[in-house]
Amino acid sequence: LEGPFLCKERRGAHREDHLRRPDRAEFREYAKAARGLLRMMTIAPELPGALEVIREGSRRGVIMSAGHSMASAADVSRAVLGDGLRHVTHVFNGMSPLHHRDETILNAALLIDRLTCGFIYDRTHLSLGAAMILLKLKPPTSPVLVSDTVFALDAPDGEIVADGERYVINSGKVTVKSSGRLAGSAYSILDGVRFLIADTGMPPERAIGLASANPARLLGLYGRKGVLRAGADADVLLLDPRLKVRMAFVEGELLHGNHH
Repeated sequence: LEGPFLCKERRGAHREDHLRRPDRAEFREYAKAARGLLRMMTIAPELPGALEVIREGSRRGVIMSAGHSMASAADVSRAVLGDGLRHVTHVFNGMSPLHHRDETILNAALLIDRLTCGFIYDRTHLSLGAAMILLKLKPPTSPVLVSDTVFALDAPDGEIVADGERYVINSGKVTVKSSGRLAGSAYSILDGVRFLIADTGMPPERAIGLASANPARLLGLYGRKGVLRAGADADVLLLDPRLKVRMAFVEGELLHGNHH
């Protein structure tokens, strides 16, 4: 879940009328309705009542993530130490920028090793320099490449109406027509892997690990997912040298491509 307990000023493309004040009873309703499928929730930790929701979520095994937030670094540290905050949603995006005196959520995200960080690398959400800062500062198992892909994945350029809002798609970039705000991406995670390799020169295995092994670690699935070894689930993509998918296996069964 990304929301609904988000900061109005940093809501990005989230509709303001969908945002709500953090409420533990309401969170329990979401968890109940999800029937065990709620694995992660983005919340603004500075909002009144947020720490109680973070505590309740982490008690239930939900990965509680800070995002769409104007939290101070102290707010974030408090949520990590006392309440079980573990992750930061699309770091740099939807949050106060880095500050050299009044330390922000971004300062904390980059410096607290216990916080893993999701990041979108679609050449729109982050500059190369910002991505490099993240990759240099965080432990190697921490950064998690995410797509921020929405309904517009692979859609042609043009306009789409969804959820009562009109969106513009232009070369993989999705914006809200009325405000011009970024509203997700039309690129896949594998596109992000390709962009990272092309732009940073990092080894392909490192970029692929940011999109497979690291998210598997965050979700507590490493060993079964995100690794090639006996006893794992055999979810395997076979890529050619240009990182095009040639074959896809799910639990050992060939679902895409052929053996030739």
